[in-house]
Amino acid sequence: MGERNKEGNRIPPSYIDRREGEYQCGAYVGLRYLGATERIAVISPVGPFNAMENIMNKLTHDLPVMMEAPGTMVRNGNLGGMAVGYLQLPAGTDFTPLFKGLPDDLCSCPHWGYVIKGAIHLKYTDGTVEVTPAGAVFYWPAGHTAWVEEDTVCIDFSPEDEFKIVSDHLARQAGQSA
Repeated sequence: MGERNKEGNRIPPSYIDRREGEYQCGAYVGLRYLGATERIAVISPVGPFNAMENIMNKLTHDLPVMMEAPGTMVRNGNLGGMAVGYLQLPAGTDFTPLFKGLPDDLCSCPHWGYVIKGAIHLKYTDGTVEVTPAGAVFYWPAGHTAWVEEDTVCIDFSPEDEFKIVSDHLARQAGQSA
């Protein structure tokens, strides 16, 4: 059942499979040492330096461009049932008018992600306002609107089915084909 450390704990393959000049990096679901009964591993060779950064750069730059305008780039793709987005938004971008027609005129999709640059302002159904600054990992539940007051870049993960409903609506609102 794989190698174990001196305490008897299983060592994940990403720590074991290091070869001359190459690291193996893995994404794991249901690891046995977290109490699950099975393990699924995806192993991808990458360069020896900045392994996660190399994977993320490849991922974001390989995502299809869904919208491009001066100062704006939106890339989206699907990965394991999740919509993955890379967004570059110029100062003054406001999603509020685009959400009109969705339930409560707000985004009906939850999001997880990371703000790379700038900040994202949110307002929820209950009127709560928050700001997610650069360097922050976020979770935004359904029922929000968002805007940026400075140039902003973020990576976003959302359930694919819920995201498709919102993105199709946004495309119609923006006068673009979905």
